[in-house]
Formats: sequence, structure tokens, C-alpha cells
Amino acid sequence: MHTIGDIVGKVRLRLSQIFVFFTITLRYIVPQHIRMVDLKFYFTLKSINYLSAVILMAAIGMGLYTRWEINDGDRSIVMLSMLSILVFPSAFVCHYYFGMETLSTAIYHLWTGCLLAFISMTVHDGFQEDIKEITLNILVMISLGLQTLWRILERLTGLANYSTSVLKQSEAYELLGFIIAGTISANFFCFLVLVLGFAITIIALRMKCILACLHLALFFVIVQLQFFPALGITPSIFPLICFVGRVVFEPLMDLYFSPHTVLQIWGKFFMWRPILRRLVVIFIVFIEVFYLVTCGFVLSSSEKLYLTVPGYALFGFAWSVFHVVFTISCWRFMTKISECGFTYHSTGSDSTGESLHSFTRILAARGMRHFSLISLRLVCLTAVTTIILGGVSWQGNFPLFMALCLTVLPFELMALWLLYDLSRIIGGTCIGYALIAPSLFRIAESDSQTTLLPPTYSQELTTRSTDLLNSVNRFFHHHMIDLYSCDFSSSGVSRDMLTSHLQSLFTRTTTDGPMFDTYIVYYSGPTYQNGNWALLGTGSQEFTYNDLLSLWLKHHPAGGQDDSRLILVVDTPHSHAWSKLVRATSGTYVALQTCKGATVDRIGDFTHEWVKHSCVPNSEINWSERGRDITAVYTVSRDWGNFTFHLPTDSDIRIHAESNFPKFTWPLLRVTNVPCSLSATSCCAPIVRCCRRVKLRWLPPKTIDMGHGFSLVSS
Repeated sequence: MHTIGDIVGKVRLRLSQIFVFFTITLRYIVPQHIRMVDLKFYFTLKSINYLSAVILMAAIGMGLYTRWEINDGDRSIVMLSMLSILVFPSAFVCHYYFGMETLSTAIYHLWTGCLLAFISMTVHDGFQEDIKEITLNILVMISLGLQTLWRILERLTGLANYSTSVLKQSEAYELLGFIIAGTISANFFCFLVLVLGFAITIIALRMKCILACLHLALFFVIVQLQFFPALGITPSIFPLICFVGRVVFEPLMDLYFSPHTVLQIWGKFFMWRPILRRLVVIFIVFIEVFYLVTCGFVLSSSEKLYLTVPGYALFGFAWSVFHVVFTISCWRFMTKISECGFTYHSTGSDSTGESLHSFTRILAARGMRHFSLISLRLVCLTAVTTIILGGVSWQGNFPLFMALCLTVLPFELMALWLLYDLSRIIGGTCIGYALIAPSLFRIAESDSQTTLLPPTYSQELTTRSTDLLNSVNRFFHHHMIDLYSCDFSSSGVSRDMLTSHLQSLFTRTTTDGPMFDTYIVYYSGPTYQNGNWALLGTGSQEFTYNDLLSLWLKHHPAGGQDDSRLILVVDTPHSHAWSKLVRATSGTYVALQTCKGATVDRIGDFTHEWVKHSCVPNSEINWSERGRDITAVYTVSRDWGNFTFHLPTDSDIRIHAESNFPKFTWPLLRVTNVPCSLSATSCCAPIVRCCRRVKLRWLPPKTIDMGHGFSLVSS
């Protein structure tokens, strides 16, 4: 007889075992980012995916049976069926009972891709009217539709787990399964190159390359209308659509749904060892050379050699020149990325484990935007020559040539779109100069006479000035601004010395040659009531806004090709008096960031708050807060709305070519050096600039992003 206590104990033991089993099952089924309140809805969505997999396995079984029946009991199909009966349950057991998720994913998707490819490539004339083949087509399309529905609902409900992987395990194994199934064909190498091109296209989609969508459509058209007929194969279209859809629909959806930025997706590749990234470039060059040789082999079989040989020589030479330029550009790009990566890792980590300097700011400081803009045009012409050479060499009876053409092009499209994205998201170059000149004299507002401050104020002034110097240095260092100089003088600075420093600052250029996009001048020291700087505390050393503007226009004349801008950051009691002068300035780009309400004993408070607001994410600084003693004020010149970051001129491109590329490429690069202004949006640029000027004039925003990580702010 069992006592009640024994029965209760056994029940509790069974319940605990069930709980442990359920917990372990959840560990391998439910992703970590799913909350408990979402479990019911998550399992409802997951059941759609499970149903899709069950229907697909039923369709595969029916396809194998149909082919076995048509081929009079082919033993190879029997072996495939027996292996399928063993493989799919084994994958299920490995995943849900042993936690071997990687192994189960490899087994299931590898076998699924292999069987779908086998069913697609084994077609018989009697399949068109066979009810079992029609049922197979219906089942595979239902399976694909259910899986696509699951992917869409997963993203719409926020339950999708996005990753920065360029090719998921499931996609890679199904493509590998397709390659394995291609071994039954006599043209296995053509299948291998074609699948490689398809994989590169998927990677391009993962990299958010919009041009890859056009290439994908071209891929499908060429493969269906040219590639398979050249091989003498008429594939079963619906299983093939199911295979392609399972692999490509998710990358297409993530072009819109994925929250990852371009730099986050490319970040893993950028952080590879330099030797690995260079090996990737060498691999691309090998594929490109193989493509050129194949084009020549294809044209050699043409009957009209008197046309094909000159055409190949002409377009082959242009192709070779631009691909030499493409290779050198990729190599230099990898070198610059290595330099930025070294800087990124050498800056250390903060408490959150992230780098103190954003990788984007490091790229901007290294001049990657200018490099990307110049290389963008060259890579675009490289892709155009590839398309032209492919069109000239096109022969519909050479499947290897078609597969190579579809493999080479996505590499160049990826490089083209990466350079476009980098030129769009990376800010321009910036250089700064700071002058901190604390004074022991107070300037009277009535007659501008100076009076000596009390001795007790000297120690406090020294402490405040030191903190101010640290804040300014922190600002320049945090935003990777090239620091020309940071002068500190308690005895004042002469007018000649300041003029010399400013002239030297305004003539500084980047390491690549062009002028900096932004020049920052910071000043904190004594001023007169009209805002003019009181140098050495005497009227003869007064430095006016017109003096500063004259120095600026001397080296950056109005109406010239130089698109640089000047930002004045002034923390003094009367610096806002220059606002009217800045607002009336035309023909150049000048901005003034200053404050109101500052007194002599509170100089530096605005700088501390502005630096904290610029350098600390989600800082508590609220410039619109009512009752602030010190308020922020910014003013921009009339033409500020016309400013754009420096665009490479024809001279910049010529200097870039002569300093990086072989001499035999120069003539062709000069011929193809079309103006940058020939863009589709150039006709709309005047309207956009006019609207921007009106907005800044009549409805100025509270903040203006400078494109370097900081903003001009107003209370």
C-alpha cells in the first residue's frame, strides 16, 4: 500500500520532470529576445513554419515517388527516399532532444536543398499531365507561401531576430545542397559557378545593396531563358521557385525591415585581419581575370572574327584599365580601413564596452568620404565596362560564360553601393583652433575702461580656465577633429599672433589635398560690449568680426570653388553682439554658436554644458528649459543653406589618379572624367537650396546637425 505522502511525492517528482523537460525545450526553441508574454503568439507563428516544413517534406516525398514511378523503380531514387526517412527525423531529434542545433540545421537544410534541386532537375515529358506532379507543384507553392507569411508576420510583430550575418546557415546549406545535386549533371562546374554567383547576390542583398535587386531580376531572366537551355535542361519551375524563394525572400524583406545600418553590417568584414581582407580582394581579381579570359574564348568561336577581335581588343583594353583602377582602389580602401580599425581599437573602451570614438567619426577624420566620392565614379565606370564587355561577348550557347558574368557583376555592385553609402553617411573633415585667454581685468560697459579684479578671484579664474581647457580638448578629441592648436594665455594674446595663427589655420588642407570642410574657431576671453575681442586688454589690440571675416575670405573667397565653412564658438559675456553681423554676411558660410546671460565670473559654464551635450549621448542638458540663467544662441550667414560637404573637383580626381594609378590609365581616366554635377537631382538643387535658406531665415530649428557628431543649439 502506498501512503498518501508517497503518492504526493511521486506526483511532485513527475511534475518537476515535466517542468525540466519544458524548460530545456524552451531553451532550444525560443530565442532569447522573446519575452514570456509573447510566448503564446510566438508559438502560433512558429506553428506556421512547422506546417510549411511538413508540407514541404510531403511534397518532396511525392516528387521522389513520381520520379521513381516514371523511371521504373530507379534504385538511386529508392536510396534517396530511404535516406530522407532517416535524415529528417534525425535532424528533429538532434535539435529538440540533444540541443545540437547547428548539426540539425546543417542536416535538414542541406538535405532539403539537395532534394529540391534533384526534383527540379529531373523532369519527364509525362509530368505535365500527371496528377501527382501537379499536386507536388501545389504543395511546394503552399509551403513557400506559408514560410513567407511566417517571415512577414515575424517582422511585423517585432519578434524577428535580426543578425548582421551576410549568409545564414540555412541559406548556405541549402545552396550547398543544390551544388551537391548538380553533380548529376555533366556541366557540374557551370552549376558551381552559377550557385556561387547566386550566393554573392544574396550577400549583396544582405549588405543592403539596392542594385542587387536589379541584378537578381537579371539573374532570373538569364538563367531561365539562356542558361538552362544552353545546358539542355528544362527544369521543373515550381520546385525551383520554392528553392529560390526559401533562400532569397528573407534577404529581400530585410532590405526594409532590418534595423542594422550599413556600417553595422559591414563592420564584421572591416574588423577582419588585414591579410584576410586582402585575400578577398585577390579572390575577386582572380574571378575578374577568369571572366576576361572566358570572354576571349567565347569570341574566338565566333564566325565573324573580323568584328569580334577588334571589339574584344577595344573593350577588353578599357575593361583592363578600369579594373586595374578598381583593384588599386580596393587595395587602398582596405589599407585605410586597417588604419581606421587600428585607431578604433587603440582608443579603449568605456563602461558599456563600446569604443570611445564612433567608427563613423574615425572614417570621417581619415578622409574616407573624399576617397569614397572619388572612387565611386571610378567603380561605377568599372561596372559599366563589365556590362559592355559581357554584352559584346554574349553567346547563348556558353553556360560557363553566363555564370561568370552573373558572378562578377555583384562584386562590383557591392563595392559601388558601399562607396555610395559611405559618401552619404560619413561626415566631412574638420579642423579646430581654440584660444582661451582669461583676464584679471574687468571691462566697463559704459566707457570700455579696464579695472583690475580682486586678488581672490585669481585662483578661481585659474581653476575655471583649466577646466575650460580640458572641456575644449575633450570636445576636439571626442569628435576626432584635427586640432591645429589650443592656446592658453592668462596674460593675453597679441593681435599679430592671433592673425598669424588664423592665417595658418585657414590655409590648412587635409592629407589628401583638398581643404577641410569645416574650420572651427573657439574663443573665451575678455570682450567689449560690441562683441569684439579685447586682446591684451587694450583698445589698440581690439579684434573685430570684420577682421576675422577678412582673414577668412582671403583664403576662402566668396564665389570660389572652395565650399568650406567657418564655425565660431564664443563663450564671453557680449559675444551675442556679433549675431547681427553674422546674419548679414553673404557669399560665404559662417556660423556663430554663443550664449546669452554669461557674466565675467561665469565664463565657461556654457562651454561645459555644450560640450557635455555634444559628447554624452542622452545627456540631461535641456536647452529649452525655462528660467535658464545662460541660454544658447546660434546664428548663420545668409547662404548657409547652400552649404554641402566638399565634392571632388576635376582637379582632385586628376591628382588622385596621378598619385595612385599607373600612367597608362591616365589618358582613359581623363576622357571619362565627366562632371559630377550631371546627376538626376541637379535640376532640383536650386529649389532645395532656396527652401533651406527660407527655413533657416524664418523658421530656424532648435538644433542644426553639423555632420561631425555635434550640433548648433538654441534655447
